[in-house]
Amino acid sequence: APRASLPLFSRRPARMAQFLLAWELGSGLGHVGQLSPLARELARRGHRVALCLLDLVGPRSVLRELGQPCLQAPVPLSGGAPVRDPMSHAEILQGCGYRDAEVLDALVRGWRAAIECTGADLVVADFAPTAMLAARTLGKPAAAIGTGFQMPPARRPLPSCRPWERLAPGRLEAAEAHVIASANRVLERHGAAPIAQGWQLFSGDRALVC
Repeated sequence: APRASLPLFSRRPARMAQFLLAWELGSGLGHVGQLSPLARELARRGHRVALCLLDLVGPRSVLRELGQPCLQAPVPLSGGAPVRDPMSHAEILQGCGYRDAEVLDALVRGWRAAIECTGADLVVADFAPTAMLAARTLGKPAAAIGTGFQMPPARRPLPSCRPWERLAPGRLEAAEAHVIASANRVLERHGAAPIAQGWQLFSGDRALVC
C-alpha cells in the first residue's frame, strides 16, 4: 500500500526522518535502557521514532514515559526451540528461527511489516539481527548498537561464547554455515544480496559498539 495510506503515521515533513528502534534477542531491561535515551534524543531533534521490542511488559514504565509507538517484536512461538547451552552466536540464532529458512522467512516478513507500517527510513538494532535482515530485503539502512557481545568480531567462524569449554571439531563452522544458508535463502526470496559471513547478521550497515 502507498505509505500515505498506512495507519500508524501521517505524512511527515521532508526534514524529519522516521526511525525504528528494534530489540529481538536477550533478556532484561538493559536493551531498552540503551534504546530509550536514543529515542529521546532523536525525538528532541524533531525525528519520529517507533520501537519494536521483545518485551513490552517489563519496561512498561519506561515506555510510558517515552510516549513513542511500541510494537511487539516477531518471535518464533512455533517451528523452533532454543539450543541448550549454545556455544556461539550461530547456535543462538539456530534456536531463534534460523534453523529453518521457512520459519526465518516468516519472522523476516513480520519485521518487514513493522518497518513498512511505521514508514521507517532507518532501523537501529539492539541485538536484533532479523530486523536488520528484514531491512536488507527492503533496501533500508540498518545500524547495530550494543556491547561487544551483541556484535561479534568480523571473522569466521563466529567465536565460541564459552571459550573455556572444549568444542567438537567443526561445531562452530557447521552452525555458522547453517544460519548463513538459511539467511541467504530468505534474502534470495526477497531479491536481496546474500551475506558471506555470520558476523554480518549482527553488524548491519554500521556497527556502533557502546
